Amino acid sequence: MSSWAAAGSVTITDGGGAWGAAQRKAYFEPFEKETGIRVDLVPYALPGKLKASVLAGSPVADVVDLTGAKLPEFSRSNLLLPIDFKAFDPQDLAALKPVPAHPYGVPSLFGSIVLAYADSVAKSRAPATWKDFWDSKLFVGQRTLADGGAFPGGGTFEIALMADGVTHDKIYPIDWKRAFKSLDRIKPDMARFWSGMAEPVQMLVDGNATIASAYNGRVSDMQAKGAKIAFSWRDGILSWDHWVVPKGSANAANAMKFIAFATRADRQAEFATLINYGPTNSRAFAHMTPERISQMPSAPAVRDLQLATNYEWWAAEASPGVSNETLATQLWEKWLQS
Repeated sequence: MSSWAAAGSVTITDGGGAWGAAQRKAYFEPFEKETGIRVDLVPYALPGKLKASVLAGSPVADVVDLTGAKLPEFSRSNLLLPIDFKAFDPQDLAALKPVPAHPYGVPSLFGSIVLAYADSVAKSRAPATWKDFWDSKLFVGQRTLADGGAFPGGGTFEIALMADGVTHDKIYPIDWKRAFKSLDRIKPDMARFWSGMAEPVQMLVDGNATIASAYNGRVSDMQAKGAKIAFSWRDGILSWDHWVVPKGSANAANAMKFIAFATRADRQAEFATLINYGPTNSRAFAHMTPERISQMPSAPAVRDLQLATNYEWWAAEASPGVSNETLATQLWEKWLQS
């Protein structure tokens, strides 16, 4: 660490809100204090803005948190610098589970789309799997899933296949015919399809749905406020972001040092105590309480129960010039009209 001292600056995108507050306390402020490298923050940049800034030769920041869904596209399009892994503790790299480092990005956080439900629906037993979600006789009431057109990465197609008995290792490539046939069975019980991350939990709280797919952190936040809702980790769909360094970064060396710092177990543990995103470095759990670990989607006890989203497949071409994500949107719109 001593070689890092008084070594200029690094510009990083701030997630804003509770996310940004957790980043500042766990990462930005300690990094500046420990290394002497000044951290300059800029507002979070959506992928479109980030891409435009890189193509213009003036990236919005030296370090950006990029959704896992966009990493394949950005790395293939030569928009990112390769990660300099010499800056990292080899033990931290080895502990990145269940998703390892990518040549152009290092996993920064985990979330999970889980089966969430109102306590009132759990009469004889609580719903635990997507097959239970499809069982509207045992678990009565309206449902909600992510809009597969506006939000194809929201897990709805994977969920439909798991509800039909497909095991995790057979989910990709998506069998569109089987997925939509499964969705046909639950369509009459759908209240609506959600596109905003806060929607499904609010629907449960308001009584507009009894079972939903929802982000674990949103459910936990509402539980902490006294909402009578719960969720199951089983067959959850893990999603994650990456720290990346855009091509053209003015402070690339410091950017690599920051990402290595933010990958440390102690830093990730503090971040995970401040917000309901799971650490990507499994060594972080040694620094966390059992109660807090139980809320984490990447905890050893639950991570293997879940499906890791295959971002490479979603970004791959289904046909020339058409990604699987774009195809999903096209097929979804046709299905809604059928």
